[in-house]
This record gives sequence, structure tokens and C-alpha cells, in this order.
Amino acid sequence: MAETHALTLTRQIAAPIRRVWEAWTDPNHLRRWFFPDHCPLVESEFDVREGGKYRCVMRGESGKDHTMVGEFKTVDPKGTLVFTHEWVGENMPHTGHVTRVTVTLAERHGGTFVTMRQEGLLSEDVRDSHADGWGMFLDHLVAFAPKMKEMAGA
Repeated sequence: MAETHALTLTRQIAAPIRRVWEAWTDPNHLRRWFFPDHCPLVESEFDVREGGKYRCVMRGESGKDHTMVGEFKTVDPKGTLVFTHEWVGENMPHTGHVTRVTVTLAERHGGTFVTMRQEGLLSEDVRDSHADGWGMFLDHLVAFAPKMKEMAGA
């Protein structure tokens, strides 16, 4: 079996854990931050429940579409979200290769500490390119979550 690589990214977010959880699990919120810079979502479907699927189509600066799909494996409101990640389409490298993403949320320093780990990446180069993309996603979340409407009791 070929060696695989893992990626771990973290961010501290100035918002309560319930609000960050909602940002990760409400499709209307996901559409506002779940994409890298210069690659906006042009289509998205999020069925955030165990066994539910997602599909995101992001349009790159070159005009090419990049389609990401997966399935939610764990949706635990205590702060754990696990989903698969796969690029699909003829213009995408590694089409058909599925990785696993685990997101954990923890209360820390009056806000929420997010840890995101992607496992099963095929090479260091692929890991590094995913680090760039996911880093932009998380930076958008850092900016978005504190601006969300206050949840009841948050």
C-alpha cells in the first residue's frame, strides 16, 4: 500500500462554539465561507447529517470548475464533524481518490479553537496544495463566524 500523508490546520475563532458549529453545519452559512480565495462557489449542496452528501462546484480564475464531493460520516453537535473529500471531473487530478476530514471544535480563550485534519493525501505536494486551499477556507470562517447573527442563548 502506498504511503499517504496527513494535513492538520488550526484556527482560533472569536465566536462561541455553538455559532462556529452552526457555520459548519448550516448550508446557508457554509455557502458564505466554504471555498478558497478567487474560487467562488457556483453550485453547492450540503445535506449535513450522518450519511448525508455534499457537492461543491468552485470556479477558478481560469474559468475551470473544480468539483468536490463527499459524505458526512459523523455529525456530533458536541464538536466533531467527519466527512469524506473527493475531487471529481476530468480536469481534476486524483479523481476518485477519497480522503477523510475530521473537524473538532473546542472552547478556548473565550472563543472556539478549530482543528481540521485531512488524512489519506497521496503526496507531500498534494498535502501542501490542500493546506493552501483549506487554509483559505478556514480564514474565511475566522472572518465569517463572529459576524453571524447571534444564536439564541449564544
